[in-house]
Amino acid sequence: MLIFKGAGLAGLNGLRVLKSMPHCDGSMAPRCLMTPSLSSLLPKLIRNHHASTTHGVEIANANVFEDVQKSLDSKELAILMSLNSRYPDWTVTMTPSSTGLIPFANAGEATATLDTESQKNLSWLKYEPPKNAIGDQGRFREQLEFGRYDYLWKKKSFIVYHLRSQRNYDSTMDTYFILHPREGDEIANGRSVTIKNLITAASDHSNDLHEGDVLVFDDDEWEKDTKFWKSIQQSRWDNVILDKGLKDSLIRDVEGFFDNRENYRQLEIP
Repeated sequence: MLIFKGAGLAGLNGLRVLKSMPHCDGSMAPRCLMTPSLSSLLPKLIRNHHASTTHGVEIANANVFEDVQKSLDSKELAILMSLNSRYPDWTVTMTPSSTGLIPFANAGEATATLDTESQKNLSWLKYEPPKNAIGDQGRFREQLEFGRYDYLWKKKSFIVYHLRSQRNYDSTMDTYFILHPREGDEIANGRSVTIKNLITAASDHSNDLHEGDVLVFDDDEWEKDTKFWKSIQQSRWDNVILDKGLKDSLIRDVEGFFDNRENYRQLEIP
């Protein structure tokens, strides 16, 4: 009768294997370890040990994220952890506002419907007075701080959560969380391929200039600003009051910039 005890067998702590080996002496012990009955037990024992270890790592990883959340006080991390917990069968991907998910939908390339029925959206309701006293009316405007969209692109359904958070005292940052079911999706390097394709399409559309678009460099990234484009359409050089020499120099710089459009295109400068 041989008894194996402790961590010596396949690294399995506390394992005890009892096996009758009448033809085994001390010199043959290593060979006798792999008798058919015992060898058939090893895969199951190792799988159980691996499953236990994996579960322990998952718990440790979750605890680390909780610790990081407490130390960083990050809304993004808190929402990411909540979504991963509440949507276990979905992949969750964070992407910045520069991806242009909502403008992509507004352009007719996708459909984004703000869920106002089942979700309690967090938003400001602001009244904007008339811009002039004659023939103009004031209006209400919603400023979404946190909400959910039902998103449809190429017959594929997504859930998109939008978060607006304070970046510093005078600017905000918009973050989008894209969810897509794992079933039927391809997962590569932990990422949903379907979500990556959506991000690629929206980003390409966002970077392409269309009629009424202008790119503005702000907060270390280029962003479209259609409102700014519309606001300058009625502007004329006659409205600019400057010293004549300075004004003429400024006009030459601006017109020279647009005259060299092809050079900027070749250098891939937006």
